[in-house]
Amino acid sequence: LLCPPPFGVGRCLVFVGRPLFITCVVDGATSGLQYEWSCVRITDDNHGGYVETDGAAGSITGSGESIEWEAPDRAGYARVSVVVSNGSGVEASCSVDFKVTTCSNCFAGASQFVEVPCR
Repeated sequence: LLCPPPFGVGRCLVFVGRPLFITCVVDGATSGLQYEWSCVRITDDNHGGYVETDGAAGSITGSGESIEWEAPDRAGYARVSVVVSNGSGVEASCSVDFKVTTCSNCFAGASQFVEVPCR
């Protein structure tokens, strides 16, 4: 499983309440894979990283390799994670951290898309 750069390096932004389509891109055979998605709030750990806190961060619709994540209804930080397994005990996981922000001068346009490379 190959994850994107850490949050401080490759920061992903999403606006409050906006949908984001996320796909887990698997390298190699994909038949029979199972995907388990989750979304949680995160906070600064004061050491250059982020830790998960209590509570879901938005909502996930769908299943399989592609889901739609709706960002939380308030600004902050969120982590969307996926665990990919082959049903034989082999699994890998990956997370993407987002800064959820507001924008008073933005317009409602097309949804955003993110690919999570899973190798």
